[in-house]
Amino acid sequence: MVRHFLKLGFRNLKKNLSNTLVHIFSLSLGIAILLVISIFVKNELGIDNFHTNSSRITKVSYGKSSGTPGPLSELLRNNFPEIQNATHIETHQLFALSPILSYNSNPIEIEKYYSVDSNFFSVFNFQVLQGDIKNALNSPFSMILTESEASRIFKDKNPIGETIIWRTSEDFSFTVQAIVSDNPQNSSIQFHGLISEASTKKMTPYYPDNWGFGVYETYLLLHANIDSKKLVKKLRSFLVEYYDSNLSSYSCYDDARATPLNLQSIREVYFNKELAHDTTNRGNLFLIRVLIAVGVIIMLLSIINYVNLSTARASLRKKEIGVQKVFGSSKVTLILQYLTETVMISFFASIIGVIITLLLLPGFSQFMGFDQSLRFSSSFLVLLLPGILLLGIIAGFYPALYLSSLREISVLKKDSGPRSKGRILRYFLVVFQFFVSITLIAITFLINQQVIFLKEKDLGIEKEHVIYAKLPRLLMRGGKEVFTERLHQLPEVQKVAYSSKVFGEIDGYNNLELEGRTFNFTTMWVDAEFIDFYDLQLVKGRFFSREMMSDRNATALLNEAAVREFDVKDPFEIEIRVPGGNAKVVGIVKDFNFKSLHHKIEPLAIIYLPGQGAYANIRLSSNNIQQAIDEIEGVWEELAPGFPFSYHYLDASFDNLYKSDDQMGKAISYASLVAIIIAILGVLSLSLFVCESKVKEIGIRKINGAKVWEVILGLNKGFAINLLIAFIVACPVSWYIMHKWLDNFAYKTHISPWIFIGSGLIISVIAFIIVSGQSWRFANMNPAETLRNE
Repeated sequence: MVRHFLKLGFRNLKKNLSNTLVHIFSLSLGIAILLVISIFVKNELGIDNFHTNSSRITKVSYGKSSGTPGPLSELLRNNFPEIQNATHIETHQLFALSPILSYNSNPIEIEKYYSVDSNFFSVFNFQVLQGDIKNALNSPFSMILTESEASRIFKDKNPIGETIIWRTSEDFSFTVQAIVSDNPQNSSIQFHGLISEASTKKMTPYYPDNWGFGVYETYLLLHANIDSKKLVKKLRSFLVEYYDSNLSSYSCYDDARATPLNLQSIREVYFNKELAHDTTNRGNLFLIRVLIAVGVIIMLLSIINYVNLSTARASLRKKEIGVQKVFGSSKVTLILQYLTETVMISFFASIIGVIITLLLLPGFSQFMGFDQSLRFSSSFLVLLLPGILLLGIIAGFYPALYLSSLREISVLKKDSGPRSKGRILRYFLVVFQFFVSITLIAITFLINQQVIFLKEKDLGIEKEHVIYAKLPRLLMRGGKEVFTERLHQLPEVQKVAYSSKVFGEIDGYNNLELEGRTFNFTTMWVDAEFIDFYDLQLVKGRFFSREMMSDRNATALLNEAAVREFDVKDPFEIEIRVPGGNAKVVGIVKDFNFKSLHHKIEPLAIIYLPGQGAYANIRLSSNNIQQAIDEIEGVWEELAPGFPFSYHYLDASFDNLYKSDDQMGKAISYASLVAIIIAILGVLSLSLFVCESKVKEIGIRKINGAKVWEVILGLNKGFAINLLIAFIVACPVSWYIMHKWLDNFAYKTHISPWIFIGSGLIISVIAFIIVSGQSWRFANMNPAETLRNE
């Protein structure tokens, strides 16, 4: 029986080859898009699941900050039996002095290097390929590299035992002790190199054991079945008591009360946008939801195409069905026969879909900013066979039921035409395709309009023609004055200023207790020239004075948002805690946007501390920027030999804040293109069928004097009504989706009516061209040929 169905199925598919190819291509596109999105979603939602105890690993935060003191992990591990193990990593201070590596006297720029303690590999399960991990994490000046990083530095040479120089203010010799595999793509912790904490203690002995510096990220491995909420309460009470009993207010802030401790699963951290001082990779849960919806919709469009075309062409198979029924075929037999055909189409479409997926994955991975390409895992192959069967049943069930329900007498009549029930379904499905296409195009327009708005909005600071670079220790300690003086001698350099962070990348949080309330705010350290560099506007008070030495590390400016947030009578009485003392507020500056426009302007404190200015901000004239950069690089190499000049454009850094929004816009643009292609295939085949079914009617109209344009207009009328209905439905739906998405931004563009009109026009023009092309061909046929058999 199965063999008979397969044989008959092949015959029918071959008989209607053009129709079969449309079905296969349409379904394969939907399958490919759904597979690519599924692989991406599986990677994102499976974050860190390769760790053996991933469900029991939690990250410690103080309020909204992942920055915790160095001694915290050991203190908690030793005092709470619920904690099986604890570890911490550090990279902020490790990179504060802009280190580079040197191998065979060749400078090597680095990123994503962490200092880790000896428990790191007891909590996390990164695969060790070579060397002794335990010894590497206990010995000073030992280094662990990933496989690709070792290959980048040492090429084909065995790296184990090789010596490499860590260059900062001093040179430190490190020995490569172990190699680990490249971090899995679904790891929230991505590193290229690790150095032992024993090394950090030798290089910066005051950081690891100092409660006053929250520069570490602490992870806890809990025992099984521990209630993390109850544990958090115990940890908070313990820390309040510990801070009161063991720590001085002069040596550290009372973080236990001001920013109470929290625990978050590492999987939760990946999608948490609020945490500051955090090196964890970030995922976009909203983007995942959007892509899932887009993938399902495109797959649904492919299935709709199949159902639509199959029911539309049912009249061509009526006699076949009627004859089979006359000769005794049951309804079940006919359904199984037709489902066999759809499963065969599903099989061929799945094979092509998998091939398209494999071709798309490298480009999609690069588009999403992944270091490694996403992989088509074996789990998808296991699901492929039942998926093919399920897809065939879903796509073919209604057409099979529709065909098998036709009665013998009616289907064998010569003038029997499509039933009204089938026509209504086809109209509904065509309307749905147009509706989805119009909605996706409208959303694409809105996202692109919003991204352009964000990039072009006036932030209140001048960010054009500004570059910034992180200073090496040679320039940061004692070389700034000479570097600044040399830069001012260059004709293309207009201004130079220094800051602890650059606008767009500020993530530092401080806290302040006023009248029994605790406030969190952003902090940055600058020199006196920084104010004029960005032309900050003074609202009240005064700016820093370079001539007044007492201003250094003792004065601060607040923005208007901070004044509103603190809500005190006299903001000039406020003192902000800084390392080694307090900084008194001396001025209020006008609000400006220093972060992403997703958020309102946050409270900001600008502290006058020139020594902490790790970043050089350089404003250039617009005459010859590249020549100016080349000249700056020459000065840099002269004053800091061996340290590469790595610079960035400030406006590009701000644009990068909207990378995920840009990705979403492009992803929906590509999805819209695929949806339009699928809709085109549907309209093309359906219009061909309509023309074929009305070929005699067209011939009679022409004999009675109808013009070609009248015939074309008549055939376009049905599709025009479908388009109008789709447009009316798509407008409010797409407006609602746009409105909800724009709620993610504090600053947003307006939703213009032209977005909807333009989207409707695009689909209308495409549909008109397709239907008119088919209509024109049939309208120009000789009526004598079409009516010969009547």
